[in-house]
Amino acid sequence: HAHHRLLQREHHQHLLDAYAQQPTLLHQTREAYNTWQAPEAEIIALNSKLDAAAQQRDYLQFQLQEFADLAIGEDEYPQLESQHRQLAHAAEIADACYQTQQWCSDADNNIQQQLSQCLHLLTPLGQHSEALQGAEQLLQSAQIQIEEAGFLLRDASEGLGNADELPAVEARLAQFHQLARKHRIAADALLAQQQHLSDELAALDTADQQLETLSAAAQQQQAAYFKHAKALTAARQRAAKQLTQAIQSELALLGMQHCEFQCALHTDATRTSALGLERLEFLVSTNPGQPPQALQKIASGG
Repeated sequence: HAHHRLLQREHHQHLLDAYAQQPTLLHQTREAYNTWQAPEAEIIALNSKLDAAAQQRDYLQFQLQEFADLAIGEDEYPQLESQHRQLAHAAEIADACYQTQQWCSDADNNIQQQLSQCLHLLTPLGQHSEALQGAEQLLQSAQIQIEEAGFLLRDASEGLGNADELPAVEARLAQFHQLARKHRIAADALLAQQQHLSDELAALDTADQQLETLSAAAQQQQAAYFKHAKALTAARQRAAKQLTQAIQSELALLGMQHCEFQCALHTDATRTSALGLERLEFLVSTNPGQPPQALQKIASGG
């Protein structure tokens, strides 16, 4: 079984590393490689997501620009709706306020006057009846409330605004409704939708920052890997030279001084692995002038 393994190229590096006696360097190289590959895998996955998200970012920016152009104010939509209702019914509201105010306080024989007449009759007699005193208090309270209602009616009438503003309010509401239809939401949900889109765009920007962080970490870990891998390369080169000399000496002792043995150590910094930068193969030549060949080829008679 051992001689079969000796023919396997993958086993040659294991034998050289055992001869070199550098377990710490092997461990450090393996750990540095695994530590480096972790962020590299995340970078690949994140780059894939970012490539797919490029169009999404453009679309989000386009949508947010529409919101920026509309420049929605806080609580603007409910205020517009309220203003629209008032302006659309301004004539009716003004007429109702006017008539009600007339009945309450301005017209002849208005409610205030009638309440005053009632109080004029009841007040002198209240001392003789608790029930009359109660009625008097209620009438006084009603008189105060009617007066306050008159103030509110006057405010409502004066706060109707200019009817000429109605087209501008309707145009502004139409802008709200148009954008809401595009997003398939209610007009009063536009501000929440704008925030949602902003959060989505921020998440994509965070992914860019995450990629920068991962790339910086990967570069540091790559440098650490190559530091250990190059040290391992130097140790293997020394060990390969010593092993070659030792085997040549053994072959000479066996009367096989015409045989040539080589540790073909190939270092390639572009082919990284947890085992380092090398590929190793034992080569042998059994006849003078014949170039060294792979052990497996020699053993098979090739």
